[in-house]
Amino acid sequence: MKQSYLFITLLLTLLCATSAFSQEESNKREVTLAEAGTLSKQIPESEQATLQSLTLKGDINYHDLVFIRKKLKGLQNLDFTETHIQRVERAPGSDTFYPADTLFDYSLEEMPTLQSVKISKNIKAIGMKAFHNDVALTEVEIPEGVTHLGGYAFAFCKGLKKATVPGTVKMIENYAFLGCVALEEVTLGEGMTMLGGDMFNDCKSLRKVDLPSTIESIGGQSFKGCVLLTELTIPAACKQVGIQILRDCPAMKVITSLATKAPEASPRSFYPEQFDQIELRIPADAITSYLDSPVWSLFKTIHDLDGKPIPLSVEAPHGVATPTAYWQDGHLYIEHVAGLTIAIYDTTGQLLLEDTPAVETASYPLPQGLYIIKTPYGVLRAL
Repeated sequence: MKQSYLFITLLLTLLCATSAFSQEESNKREVTLAEAGTLSKQIPESEQATLQSLTLKGDINYHDLVFIRKKLKGLQNLDFTETHIQRVERAPGSDTFYPADTLFDYSLEEMPTLQSVKISKNIKAIGMKAFHNDVALTEVEIPEGVTHLGGYAFAFCKGLKKATVPGTVKMIENYAFLGCVALEEVTLGEGMTMLGGDMFNDCKSLRKVDLPSTIESIGGQSFKGCVLLTELTIPAACKQVGIQILRDCPAMKVITSLATKAPEASPRSFYPEQFDQIELRIPADAITSYLDSPVWSLFKTIHDLDGKPIPLSVEAPHGVATPTAYWQDGHLYIEHVAGLTIAIYDTTGQLLLEDTPAVETASYPLPQGLYIIKTPYGVLRAL
């Protein structure tokens, strides 16, 4: 009797395991299309709602991707690495097309169960909102060869933890990773030349970003709301930074700029309080370039790349008195400037006045504060 009971138990367990395996296998499909636009004919309607994993090969087009987005509501894993996206008319007889080798705008957006995606290795561009609001997606690797990343491409992928962008990407539109609040690890390939505006806006879990040495411009608000970011290194190739690149980054402590010529910056590139709170590190031999900038010169703490203070002074020719500046009794006084053209800036980088004093000591009625005074011999700072 006991042996019969054990046999029945074992049989039931085996049947349950076989059923589970069969069910799991039925939720997976591998489809090779001989003709683009025919995926809907390969997956019967009875399987569409329960399909969890799809490997797609061959030629595909706009219609196949729309089918995936609209009909495969439970899809968790999508691999279309071995596909070629074909050009197709937007409408019969139309002279406009969904281009080849392009993941078109909105193509796979708002797929709430999609956890894993392997993108075609043959595409050249990822369109606007291509993966927008795919909240379950945890990792993405953009293939080598992609040159264009559309706006909001991965915006609000709230489960995304890791992203890789290759160096072949040369154009990044705004808000590419906006609101990816779980994003912890980003790999940016050598060869990239720009960061799009608001690229990592509101990526609250991002603690560190290593920018490629080839980056030439950093878009406005690129790191807005990255509340855990403590350091940023600007590559030597960088020529321009946008407005408010570190807006709402309360943990930011150190900016290291490797550029030997101060990158072009707007008076709005940083907030006034950041000039007091953030340490700026630069190549020691580039001090003149940064002090000549009405923006970079506003940082109160400027150190060399090893974190050692750089003396801030002007150097007049031999035998000529060195200009000095101080504030007292409601006036800014600048000494030893007779015949010299000087310019005075406030902490926002705004030019307050330009003058060529005839007297040895010039005075200007200005409220107490930090002022940047540009002279022919260098830049002074007066508090």
